[in-house]
Amino acid sequence: MALGLCRSTQIRREMKDLDRPQVLSPLGIEHGPGRSGLAISSAVRALLWETAGSPHLYANDLEWLFRPSPKLTAPPCRSDNTPISLARLDSDVPLSNHKLLPAAGALSCDPWGMGMEALAWPRADATAVRMLGLPAEIAFLADHGVPPAELREAARLAERISVSPSRQVIASGLVTEEQFYRALAAELDLRFQPRAPSLQPGGDIAAILREGVAATHMRPGNPLRFAVAPPPGSALRRFLAAKPFGRSDIVMLTPSALATELRRSNAAVLAHRAAWTDEAGLRRFSARTGSNWLQKCLAGLLVGVLSWFGTLSPLATLTALGLALGPLFFGVVILRFAALAEKPVADLWQDHRWQIDDSRLPVYTVAVPIFGEEAVLDQLIKALAALDYPAAKLDIRILVEEIDWNLRRTLAARTLPPFMNVVIVPRGAPQTKPRALNVALAEARGELFTIFDAEDVPDPRQLRLAAARFLRSDAELVCLQAHLVIDNPGDSWISGCFALEYAGLFDVLNPGLLACGLPIMLGGTSNHFRGIR
Repeated sequence: MALGLCRSTQIRREMKDLDRPQVLSPLGIEHGPGRSGLAISSAVRALLWETAGSPHLYANDLEWLFRPSPKLTAPPCRSDNTPISLARLDSDVPLSNHKLLPAAGALSCDPWGMGMEALAWPRADATAVRMLGLPAEIAFLADHGVPPAELREAARLAERISVSPSRQVIASGLVTEEQFYRALAAELDLRFQPRAPSLQPGGDIAAILREGVAATHMRPGNPLRFAVAPPPGSALRRFLAAKPFGRSDIVMLTPSALATELRRSNAAVLAHRAAWTDEAGLRRFSARTGSNWLQKCLAGLLVGVLSWFGTLSPLATLTALGLALGPLFFGVVILRFAALAEKPVADLWQDHRWQIDDSRLPVYTVAVPIFGEEAVLDQLIKALAALDYPAAKLDIRILVEEIDWNLRRTLAARTLPPFMNVVIVPRGAPQTKPRALNVALAEARGELFTIFDAEDVPDPRQLRLAAARFLRSDAELVCLQAHLVIDNPGDSWISGCFALEYAGLFDVLNPGLLACGLPIMLGGTSNHFRGIR
């Protein structure tokens, strides 16, 4: 519902007499079921008291002062009665205090035929932007209802932690992603759509997402050619520098909407790439081509020799096998006992003060493949939201299979933090966790990458510790494995056995292998990687 902000000549004259700024902003208007009118908030009463001396003087004027207007029936005009674009005064975005306004300007003609002059929002030119001290990529939000003081604070924090200001204002929740790109479209006089139009398939999807420009299907009579959603940062700054004002062949989307439509239009290709059943994937591993003739000959010879001796002398053959394999099993036992003698792993957080400054932390992509996990979804979202890491540097991707409709509906009913995205994995075979992770890897924007399972409750400091370990190590270190702990050993004897197995592997054996310079065994979750880009 759009909000038409009008004022009467009397209010304007009194405000001018009091030498007050002639600008009104949304003031806590309430709409609800069964309300025939508008509720007067304390902010409205305060405004009326300041301008007229009494909160009841213009009570009859409140109905038109904040008149709800589902759609404008007349084009808005400037003070000289020339039409202007008001940046979606017909928007259906709900309004809230100091959030995005649906209007970048207001009316000076009479769209409702009520003889009332409308109020114009101030338009910040280059000089005003410099006076506000705001980066250009977020300065336009001041024209759309976001307080400049909060924008300045977001820009200051963005500089402090080394992220783009546009990324910070979205990640901090100052504006939503949709509100940001609606305002951007309004600033450039471009059309905005919450859902993407049909896109042409093909191309490098990762490159398209980095720049935020995709070609749409051409239709007769429709000038639309491009869908744009420049992601926060350098791509957004380049887009603003290009100044594509008022172009009818461009539609503005959110980066999430663009990524969703790209996956849909390229679903078949993505499914093959993710499963490594495309040509490049089939060449990647020799095991896909089968064994060669030498391997087959050696395997046949071994089977033949064992069969021959097993037939002639079974007892002697079994004894020889036991003597041959005995040292191997004995070595494993000795290795486990040696691991018990190793010193406990130091607490890097307390003992070594591995608390890296936020400005040095890299962007972290967290991939969470889930399937049919509605029962633990709320626990998972709460655990991911509790991660101690700058929100603007988090790229959390919840990977959901296309055919998992129940989980998709459940997720759609949840409100996720700005740094969490739901990624729909195109249907394909095999429907496995690695295939879903390959989809996340193709779109990951982080320098570091980790994997969590649906039932995981990671330590809030885990990402910081992993980042600190990578930053303090040479380039040869490319993978870390976190300690895994079973938290319900008392539920059954099976869960108790799992708890013992995990404690022995992650608390004793793996640290011992690492101390000896030997390869360790990875778990299926809480693996941390770098060098993926």
